[in-house]
Amino acid sequence: MKRLILISFFIPVFSTAQNHTEFWSKLNTKVTLNKNWSAGMDIQYRRQADYKSRDKNIFHYPMATSIRAWVYYSLKNQWQIILSPIAYFENDDILNSNDEVKQTNELRQMAGLNKTIDLNRIKNKNRFLIEVRYIDFDNNKSYTQFRYRLQNSFTIPLHKKEKTTGINYFLSNEILIKNQKHQTIFDQNRIYNALQWKFMHADIDLGYQWVVQRNANTTIHRNQLFVMLNFNI
Repeated sequence: MKRLILISFFIPVFSTAQNHTEFWSKLNTKVTLNKNWSAGMDIQYRRQADYKSRDKNIFHYPMATSIRAWVYYSLKNQWQIILSPIAYFENDDILNSNDEVKQTNELRQMAGLNKTIDLNRIKNKNRFLIEVRYIDFDNNKSYTQFRYRLQNSFTIPLHKKEKTTGINYFLSNEILIKNQKHQTIFDQNRIYNALQWKFMHADIDLGYQWVVQRNANTTIHRNQLFVMLNFNI
C-alpha cells in the first residue's frame, strides 16, 4: 500500500510535459553580526522564452522579480535556524503566443533548519523550510499556499589556490511539496549543478537547473541557465 501511495504521488513527474527555457539570476548578501547571529537579503531577476510560440530566447520576456530578507541563528554542531520574515515576488505568466502576460504579486514568509556536515573536503548541507505564500494578496482573488522544501547539496572542491580562493563543483536537489485548500500534493523537484568560483568573501556560481513541476493538470520541465553572486561580509 505504501508503495502504491508513493508511486501515485510522483506519477506527475513522468507524464507528458511542457518544456520551458528560462534565465534565473540571484544576488545574495549575508552579514555576520556575531558568533550566533547573521542577517541577509537576496534579489532575484528571471526572464523566459515564450514556450507557446516555441521561442528560444530565454531573455525575451519577464518572468519574476523578488526581494527577500533573511535572519540566521547558528547553533552547536553546525545546526542553523533560518527565518525569512518577509519577501515580495512579482511574477509574470505567459498567457498565449500573442505576447500577453499576466502579472501576479505575492508575499512570502519562511522558517526552517539547516545542518552542515563535513565529509573530508566535501561540504554537505541539508535544509528544511516551511514556506507560506500569500498569492494575489493585493486583490480579491488572494489565497494562501504552504510549501515544504527539502534541499540537499554538496560542494566539492576542484582547485584551491589559497585558503579563500578556489573553484568548486556545486550539486543540489530540492523537493517541494505544496498544501493548498486542504490538499497536499507534489509541487516540483529542482536539480541544480554549477561551477563556483570562490574568492575572498564572495563567490560566483554559473550553472544549469532542471525543474520538474506539477501545475494543475500539466507537468512542466523547466530548463534554466542560473547565475548567482554571493557576498559574505
